[in-house]
Amino acid sequence: MCGLLDFNRIDTTPGATGCHAFLAPPEQFNGGIREYMLWLRDRYDNDLAIRQYLLSAAIFQKIGTPQSTAVIVGPFAEGLARVLQRLREGFKNPEAQPLKLAS
Repeated sequence: MCGLLDFNRIDTTPGATGCHAFLAPPEQFNGGIREYMLWLRDRYDNDLAIRQYLLSAAIFQKIGTPQSTAVIVGPFAEGLARVLQRLREGFKNPEAQPLKLAS
């Protein structure tokens, strides 16, 4: 992992390293898209960093300009794109309660 993440490109290749590979499964990962989605869900639920990366990637893509929309590569690119789309749709939920950070 590098010091700064680069949301312009996201690599889903197992074992990928560097600033683009923050949502890549570990090198020993040998599952398909279903297993990747389960891995991603587990990481979202149990790893604060991955949750923040996913939410940041969804927000980053939400802007919608060519300069701010990530290119997603690797064998699980399509699955990750679906996850980010679902997260973006969740941001639009008018029934969602606002997060209260101060009392």
